[in-house]
Amino acid sequence: MKKLFTILLLTILGATAAHAQCDDIEVYLIDPDSPSNVYTAPFQFDFCTTTLPFVLRGNKDGGVFNGLGVVSDSIFNPLTGGGSYQIIYSAPGCTDYFVEIKLIAPSAIPELNELPNFICENAEAFEIQGNVDADATVKINDVFTNIFNPLTLGPGLHRIEYIYIDPDVTNGCVAIDKDSISVVALPDMEIIGLKKVYCITDPPEQWTLHTPTGTSTLIAPGLSLNGIFDPRQAGEGTHIITHNYRNFSGICETTLIEEIEILPELAVEVTSAGSACYTETDTLVYSGQELPDTAVLAWSIKEEDGFLVYQEGNKAVVEWASPGDKEVGLAISNISCDGNYTYEVTKVGVEVVIEAQDQVVNSNTPVSIPVKATSNHLAAQFTYAWSPSTGLSCDACDNPVALIDETTTYTVTVTDENGCSATDEITLTLSSGNVFIPNIFTPNADGRNDELHVLGQGIASLTFTIYDRWGEQVFETTDKSIGWDGTHRGRALNTGLYFYTADIVFEDGSTVVKKGNVSLIR
Repeated sequence: MKKLFTILLLTILGATAAHAQCDDIEVYLIDPDSPSNVYTAPFQFDFCTTTLPFVLRGNKDGGVFNGLGVVSDSIFNPLTGGGSYQIIYSAPGCTDYFVEIKLIAPSAIPELNELPNFICENAEAFEIQGNVDADATVKINDVFTNIFNPLTLGPGLHRIEYIYIDPDVTNGCVAIDKDSISVVALPDMEIIGLKKVYCITDPPEQWTLHTPTGTSTLIAPGLSLNGIFDPRQAGEGTHIITHNYRNFSGICETTLIEEIEILPELAVEVTSAGSACYTETDTLVYSGQELPDTAVLAWSIKEEDGFLVYQEGNKAVVEWASPGDKEVGLAISNISCDGNYTYEVTKVGVEVVIEAQDQVVNSNTPVSIPVKATSNHLAAQFTYAWSPSTGLSCDACDNPVALIDETTTYTVTVTDENGCSATDEITLTLSSGNVFIPNIFTPNADGRNDELHVLGQGIASLTFTIYDRWGEQVFETTDKSIGWDGTHRGRALNTGLYFYTADIVFEDGSTVVKKGNVSLIR
């Protein structure tokens, strides 16, 4: 039991001074725990034994105290309990001065029930009790209460006083048992970096804990061993995060429960509301998951793919530069989960090429006009439309034959099943002259058919070239009056098949190219 000293004044006693030669002698009794409590003999109180010990003092130099209960000449602390004690104060030149001190003992000694030395801040409140509860009061930190609530009191050392007032003593005799309890503080359980709401597209982030003296365990879906939290690993929905803590002494244990929500990825869709053809102005429309009215949409396309004519809210107008797969960028902000999204739009393009050159042709000379059509849509089905159709063997095919009697420009339009189309054209110029090159000549010096000439009317100029079967040039002239006599470098060539080309310009400026072969016979 811890001993406190409380002084209660009981009955007034007379102190006896048997004889004195020093009329001004004085003796004092001092409470060492409360030095301001000073009592002057003769003492008018009975003192409670619970207030012991006292310090004895006199006003004469060299004075000493003797008597039962006097310790070390100046301490009054009898071990025999209550009763009347005669104390003698002797001072040089003075007759001994006698002092009577009366002690009374309480009828019970208060004792607190066993208390913990340490308790955690989150422990439940409990009632402080002892052996004389009916006649006792409790003070905690000088406040009268017998309920010890760690959470309210807070961390630190807290004083406990169990105060007994003896009901059998008229003026009371107070006894006190003292103890203390140390409340151990809980750490800051905050999870640094934790947010209440995540988007599943958010990047992984570091979670950290404060570093109290103890061990902490963090349990969460999507959390790595080094504290990296990945929303995508955790998955969308509501998740419970648990932080368990225990200090090294085992006195304090606590758990923090947090709830977080991971929002799903926005379902973004973009629809091309315009034609499938890249050549036509296109309207892009956001057609995905419903957005709140606060959402802000910003569209973008690559510079090489085209340009934005206009955009507002969930629509954008685009001019495409080429066919193919186009990446549309869409930034959506001012919503729970802002994000940048890409969406692919495929635009179709048709290309057409007439695989024949503009040329000069003779009247009623058939000319084939083959057409090659292609599309980035591999399964495309094409239709063909020729204009004008005059002189054509067919006006809806990919390889008509033309017979003209006047210069004509033919245009073909090729269209696929999406309505995407392309055109090409060819001009057939009616020749103003006639050209004839024999296919046999006999350079045998008989005066008939000994030279090969380009024959015809309206010829302004020409280049006439002949090759042997190995491709070696054996003759060339730009003079329409000069023909080939079947020799090369002054040597008569052998009978056989030879090949020619004739580039001819007519007097009206039209041109024609003739190619063929001729048999040399001797």
